[in-house]
Amino acid sequence: MLQACGVEKFHVPVERVAVARLKDCPEDFLVAEVDPAGEATDAQTYKLPIPRTPTNSCGEVGSVQTVLSTATELNRGQCGGSAGDSEKHINVAVPMDDSLNESLLETLLEVFGSKREAVAQYSSCAAAGNLLFPTKEHDIGVFNERAEREQLHRAMKVLVPHLRSETRRHREATAGPVNIALDGDSAHACRDDDGGAIDYHIIVSYDCDFLLLSHLLGESVADALVAWNASVPQGPPLHLTAKFPVTASKEVRRSFHEVMSKRYPRITCRVSNGQVVIRGSSSGFGKRQRVDGNRETVGFTHLLIRKRNLDIMELRMLLAEHFCVPIDAVCTAGMKDKCAVTYQRCSVPSTRQPRDPREEESGIDGDVPLRLTWTDDLSSYVEILQTSGPHSTPVGIGELKGNMFHIRLRDVRGITPSELMQRSCRLEKEGFLNYFGQQRFSEHAECFMDHIGVHILGGRWPEAVRCLLRGAPELYDLFPTHMEPRYVPARLRDARCIVQALNRLHRTRYTTLTRADVTECTQLWRDVCRDALQAVPYAFRVLWLCGAQSLIFNRLLSMLHGPQLPVTLPLLGYNVSVEGGVRSAVDKVLMELNLGTVDEFAQRKKVLGVGMPGALRATVVRPVGCSVSFTTVEGGSSDVFDATLSFFLPSSSYATIFLREVLGCDTWW
Repeated sequence: MLQACGVEKFHVPVERVAVARLKDCPEDFLVAEVDPAGEATDAQTYKLPIPRTPTNSCGEVGSVQTVLSTATELNRGQCGGSAGDSEKHINVAVPMDDSLNESLLETLLEVFGSKREAVAQYSSCAAAGNLLFPTKEHDIGVFNERAEREQLHRAMKVLVPHLRSETRRHREATAGPVNIALDGDSAHACRDDDGGAIDYHIIVSYDCDFLLLSHLLGESVADALVAWNASVPQGPPLHLTAKFPVTASKEVRRSFHEVMSKRYPRITCRVSNGQVVIRGSSSGFGKRQRVDGNRETVGFTHLLIRKRNLDIMELRMLLAEHFCVPIDAVCTAGMKDKCAVTYQRCSVPSTRQPRDPREEESGIDGDVPLRLTWTDDLSSYVEILQTSGPHSTPVGIGELKGNMFHIRLRDVRGITPSELMQRSCRLEKEGFLNYFGQQRFSEHAECFMDHIGVHILGGRWPEAVRCLLRGAPELYDLFPTHMEPRYVPARLRDARCIVQALNRLHRTRYTTLTRADVTECTQLWRDVCRDALQAVPYAFRVLWLCGAQSLIFNRLLSMLHGPQLPVTLPLLGYNVSVEGGVRSAVDKVLMELNLGTVDEFAQRKKVLGVGMPGALRATVVRPVGCSVSFTTVEGGSSDVFDATLSFFLPSSSYATIFLREVLGCDTWW
């Protein structure tokens, strides 16, 4: 597998090959980013730098540096507590006046039944395939004062959420004049153009939207959504999890998302693998929005985070969803391993936008980190430890001194502890080949010629799409009939992304596409694939093309390894000139990848909208401060032991490549 990424040679000769288990759990692989000032971000005393420009968004002198609190889980009934526990976190002002008294509530119960009965009836209709839920209406009286009507509507939403109320105007012919009694903004009666008096009646009926949510997610979740949305002021952040019926039809799923977006615009929900995660924040809009004229950018908020078992895209998606910014606006100083616990810095745009007056009093307090959990695996999360801002610039890629690693190797076999110690010390003196590690590549390629980014650079659009579907190879041959994300396993994130883009183009611009176009790879299909690749988020395209540059570098490093190995080799791009003996090697690598010549490559300023400036990269890197401790495996052989390695690597160097040279083995970690 590593050979497919161009990793072939060892810098220090291997005498005996050792094997070990790595990343049995994320805690076995600890990474702490070291900031440009040389401070480790996992230190208890570490603080994010204050903004250089000490002017906040209101023009006052000072800076903002806070520790965020954990999101309150309102639905304790679904998350391990009782339903009663959830209510104490929500401040709901329910108007209890004569308009909604016990007598009226009893009447509504008699006409419509209880909430539980209504949900059960709705579920029975849904199970029978009857999408037309029986409806009935009941006129509860005349309410000509606007304030009284508004108060009644608010009370209905909280006390009887399975019912909805609406105001209807009824005209009655009147011979005599109508007296208009004004009370603030309300009028007891009025006359229309035909001379009739208008009365305002309140009509009550079933709330099918609430019943749909109760049927799909459960009553407690639907109640929590209503309570949080009606809280005054809007309370702590909302975080709910619930089971979503995996047998739900496409129409039901569409109806669910339409209801959520219409009724709860400040709430986001994501459904994956039969589970729905719902989040809401009183400080931002629920739906992701672009940072544009409606949300004025006033700088960047820097974050100190701790992530567990998340890759770079999953991290960006969680932060983008929480801060309501595009995925591409989330910046990090560097990529970190997925199966690891990492401390690192990120940034998101700070925005100033119109706020609901009820939000002015709400805020985030406490000293518990805010945890954002990944939908598919609740043990995968990111915790926001600190924030600082507004800063004038985001956290830039490569804006770090390096990373400190604490890595545990389990069941080391094939070498002795002293040999492991000696080999680590030798690598600290002589260094190791600075290959890009496997986590740089967002795929498990079996051949170095079959990479997504390589096909994109070569303009082989259908081949790139087929590469993205490597985890579901049979799906490609079923296009376009099965060109829908629901046919792609949820774990194949990149594949779902490209299928979603293909599906959208097929429905809007390329409606004449047929299966024959796909199987024969016609020009129409090539155009569809190109436009779909262009349509995926920028962050995905960057990863794919950076992976191609990394593969070319790795192939060059393997080809030129030896006594005459240059100090640096190019990451190809239009800003990098290739001269001397390296040029022939680069031409050879490009030829075997069918990417043309060096000159042709340098003419590409952008590929699918991604700039390709290039850079120079060191060929050999040396770890600093290596230390090794050993633990005997209980009940195991004397030849088997556990080892913990601690060391520092400069930025853009890979600990897995260092461990490969320490053990002398080619293992895909």
